[in-house]
Amino acid sequence: MSLIGELSLDGDGPQTLAELGSRNKILIQQLKSAMDSIDEKNKRIQELDNKCLEYENLLTTHGEKAFENFDRKLEEFKTHHVWTVKQVCLLYTSPSPRDRG
Repeated sequence: MSLIGELSLDGDGPQTLAELGSRNKILIQQLKSAMDSIDEKNKRIQELDNKCLEYENLLTTHGEKAFENFDRKLEEFKTHHVWTVKQVCLLYTSPSPRDRG
């Protein structure tokens, strides 16, 4: 039996070198297609990862600004509240015209 003629393979596989070559080309094409698909999926994963990082940065930045705003508003409230309490206390502790006379 010649190698160029027929190959003796078990099962339903290719029986000749031509069939083997043809099957090999098909498998190589399928492998390339699968690799292209993997590359596309990897690119998409990278895009999504970049978006996640972008959103994380936005949330961090906006979160920090929100806390800064909150701290500023809290200080404004405390200042106003303390001033209001002092005014009320002053009002109640001031002598009335009735008490002066």
